[in-house]
Amino acid sequence: MTLTTGEGKANVFVAVDHATNECVGIHASRWATHRESLVPMRQGVREYFGGLGLGCAAGLAVRHSRSSAYLARDFQAELRCLGTESSPSSLHQPERDGIAERFIRTVKENWLWVRPFAIIEELMQALLAFRRAHSSQWLLARGGYRPAAQHRRLCQQAA
Repeated sequence: MTLTTGEGKANVFVAVDHATNECVGIHASRWATHRESLVPMRQGVREYFGGLGLGCAAGLAVRHSRSSAYLARDFQAELRCLGTESSPSSLHQPERDGIAERFIRTVKENWLWVRPFAIIEELMQALLAFRRAHSSQWLLARGGYRPAAQHRRLCQQAA
């Protein structure tokens, strides 16, 4: 969650590829519901699997926290519809969402805490710009000091 100067609190949702640390979806909303939590995952599935449809993301495992938004019946039903596996982090091992948590920390330290946003739509546009810059320009140690998008392409070529 973060604050806007004109609309108050805004909830930020992300979907991060566990293998490459690439943010594949990002969203901001006033509400923290299961519907809002689906937006980043849908962005990633559309972009990397070519659309949304029954079984279109088969084989994908979605790691998520055990918050009510991610355990909601509708969220879990969407995962099954897309053919993905739900992979909630263990109750006593929150570090298992470490990759997404580290990305969120990076967003906070480099974006959310250094400039104010008047409204959620302005925040959303800034988050999308951050996602593009992070994927294409930030050098990540885990990816051999390459940007996440380049690391993903190299992994796909090797497979």
